[in-house]
Amino acid sequence: VGGVGDGEELNMSDERYGWTPLMWAMFSSREFVRESEPTGTASWMLANGADAESMDHSRRTTFFWACTYMPVEFVRELADAVPSEHLTLPSESGRTPMKQALACNDNNPMPVVQMLVLRGVPVRPGDYEHQASGSKLACLLLAWAEAELTKRQAFVALVLGCGVHASREVPPAQRSRLVELRGGRNTEARMCIAQSLGVRVGTEVGHLRRAVAAWRAMQARAPGNESAVQ
Repeated sequence: VGGVGDGEELNMSDERYGWTPLMWAMFSSREFVRESEPTGTASWMLANGADAESMDHSRRTTFFWACTYMPVEFVRELADAVPSEHLTLPSESGRTPMKQALACNDNNPMPVVQMLVLRGVPVRPGDYEHQASGSKLACLLLAWAEAELTKRQAFVALVLGCGVHASREVPPAQRSRLVELRGGRNTEARMCIAQSLGVRVGTEVGHLRRAVAAWRAMQARAPGNESAVQ
């Protein structure tokens, strides 16, 4: 890595697969999953001019391969650097980044899937089919999404009660938190922060609701589970 000069080498692709050095670095990181910094080379490349938007000969993006091989910290960093459509773009064979994370990510697929859901990537039943642990993962993710949904709904309610929307009546259970939330000084700045966070969290609530509905439907259709989740 230290010998790379102007960065052009970072974006060359091989003739056989169309893979870039960054893709190969992510592939090679599988050998260092238990190391303290398994993403070191790939992170260095990304920070020094590697093209995050590259696609190989089979329409598999750099983000697709990150979901396959990399831990969530790197995938999250890359998600901020690629076009939003890359988060859902299927390969030539129809495999999505979400499916790759579920089927192939040896680091831990759960945080990667959770990050994708919070960014609006839809939950598709087909991503869980033909996988030995697909049903179990769906159950675990459903429990996570329901818990996150409860927390975010409570946060949105607190933001509303904080005074961002002055016309709304503050629920009695939240009145005791208003002094803490509003504070004695810099109220205008606090309101701007609360409003900004409220918009982001409110968006995540919508994503989580759709994910919960999808996972509940999958659970209801699972073999041996004739009773639908209410």
